[in-house]
Amino acid sequence: MHSRCLYVPKGETERLKYEYGDYSPSVVESFVLPENEFNLLWNSDVFSIIERNYGLIIDDYEEETIPADCIEGCIEIVRSKCKDCGKTFIIALQYALKQNMPLTLEF
Repeated sequence: MHSRCLYVPKGETERLKYEYGDYSPSVVESFVLPENEFNLLWNSDVFSIIERNYGLIIDDYEEETIPADCIEGCIEIVRSKCKDCGKTFIIALQYALKQNMPLTLEF
């Protein structure tokens, strides 16, 4: 089992630092997606729908960034397909929406 991390820059200046590899707590808000939650999201096709709708690749051992303008749609997908199984993912998406920042998935 490996870590599945979600990262949201805390602002525009921090986004630029993050893009250059700064993962410090002052730059990004980090979330760890529990394995059981990942499996529930995976099995409910949430990631497949997000991939199809936004042209992304979400898979094991991949890094993918959900653009800020796609975050709200992703929240709706999670809520409609798996409303009780994506708590950490929803929290990360809501934080990204609030910050108007992208969400990076490192699976």
